[in-house]
Amino acid sequence: MRTNALRYHWIDNIKVFALFLVVLGHIGTSSLHHIIYGFHMPLFFLLSGMLHKDKPVADMFKRLVIPYILFNVIYLALESPWLYRQYGNVDFLLRDIRGIVYPTEHPIDYPTWFLLSLFEIKLIVKGLRDNIRLAFAISVVLIAICCILDINHDGPFFIKNTLIGLSYYCMGHLLYHVFTGNINAEKRYVVCISGGGIIVLYLIAMMQFDSCVWNESMKQPMQFVYSIIGCLGMLLLFKGCFNLHSAILEKCSIGAVAIIGLHPLLIQYCRRAVVLMGGSWGDYPVMIDMLIAAIIMLLCMLTIPFIVKYFPLLIGLKRKV
Repeated sequence: MRTNALRYHWIDNIKVFALFLVVLGHIGTSSLHHIIYGFHMPLFFLLSGMLHKDKPVADMFKRLVIPYILFNVIYLALESPWLYRQYGNVDFLLRDIRGIVYPTEHPIDYPTWFLLSLFEIKLIVKGLRDNIRLAFAISVVLIAICCILDINHDGPFFIKNTLIGLSYYCMGHLLYHVFTGNINAEKRYVVCISGGGIIVLYLIAMMQFDSCVWNESMKQPMQFVYSIIGCLGMLLLFKGCFNLHSAILEKCSIGAVAIIGLHPLLIQYCRRAVVLMGGSWGDYPVMIDMLIAAIIMLLCMLTIPFIVKYFPLLIGLKRKV
């Protein structure tokens, strides 16, 4: 258990990069889609495990569940006119409200499932008295059972995603001392090159993944292995090459919940703006997708100081007196 207030700049930096990948993946047009989805959410769970602290349940609820509820309510409120126009009735309201309170699939503000799953993971770890190794063993056994029984749906409260996330979370905690120690300049180059090489291997493997003929029972375990390779490569690369402090990236990392919750709305508005101007959304070159993702990230980042000052509860922070 860690109680210090140290910040690791490379963790802030990799978290912001992972947020950019989330936005890029949700734009939904990039040819990099399957490569991004191969490791970006496992990376978030792994980083959360590295930063694990034992906190009261009430604090965890405020940090994760309250933002989950608020962002989904805001999204539903802002999208209701469009949804009413699409469906011609208000039946969607009951469906989406039920989906927030008792989710059996992704909520209307879809990336916020991560917040609820992370809360569940922290509850499990706390219930096991911070016995990370036991939690990891339980998660691996249950994931194996899901693979053997060919259970592909998430289940209520994203339980399958939570179990998978728990395994990454525990790995992150167990790797904490490996990745947070100091390294000298000579070792830094070795770490950089190692990280870059592992990422190249990951990219090659993911490009071949869809063309491989996998037995269904082996597909999920292989995805798990590939995601670990991608995560380790990113951790090494950022630890070795991007361990510089940036006040902007640090604030962005602190306000990560705002980016998770807001970017789907901004993507939706961008999509509608393109359609209203007579264009079509989709099949853009990768560089255009990256530019759109960067603009959406920037807009989200600009809201963070305002949210922190006036609506800190929205991102699970305490109001400063």
